[in-house]
Amino acid sequence: VDLREITGPRGSRPRPACARPLDTAPSDSHHESTCKYEVCILIQDHVKEDATMTWADPRQLVERAQAGGYAVGAFNMHSDETAQALVRAAEKAESPVFLQIGRAIVPHMGVRAAAELTRRAAAESDAELVLHLDHGPYEEVLEAIQLGFGSIMYDGAHLPFEENIRTTRHVVQVAHSTYALVGGEDL
Repeated sequence: VDLREITGPRGSRPRPACARPLDTAPSDSHHESTCKYEVCILIQDHVKEDATMTWADPRQLVERAQAGGYAVGAFNMHSDETAQALVRAAEKAESPVFLQIGRAIVPHMGVRAAAELTRRAAAESDAELVLHLDHGPYEEVLEAIQLGFGSIMYDGAHLPFEENIRTTRHVVQVAHSTYALVGGEDL
């Protein structure tokens, strides 16, 4: 299925078609041609919707940039001040931005607190912004999906090659069920 054909209006989060429950290990046997899970309750029922703002559709931003021959900036947040500065810069430049939560901040405050910090900075902005998890391990990626991140960089580079492929495949299935974009590290 081409996800672009079934995405809802900007900011909407449709019900996922299939995803493995979060408390079980990924395996190739879970997803057969017809999966026994119709929806993933653990993901869908806990996806964070932003009541105060609408995040930009990352797929549309990337497609517009490709067609227009330009790049969309992606910048890591380190504090309230850097988050606010990046949001204001995006507004002033009238340019979309990926607000990245990554290794510089997550070990100190966790994914949820970093996402809340970023949401506060972006709450009243009319800039096109995407909340992105940068180089997250498996557990953080699943948490970010539950929190409604629009874009994910899964980093399984520390895993054996075949396990990295298997877990990346699973992350893609779960993330796409909420229409988040995914990148994988060292595949």
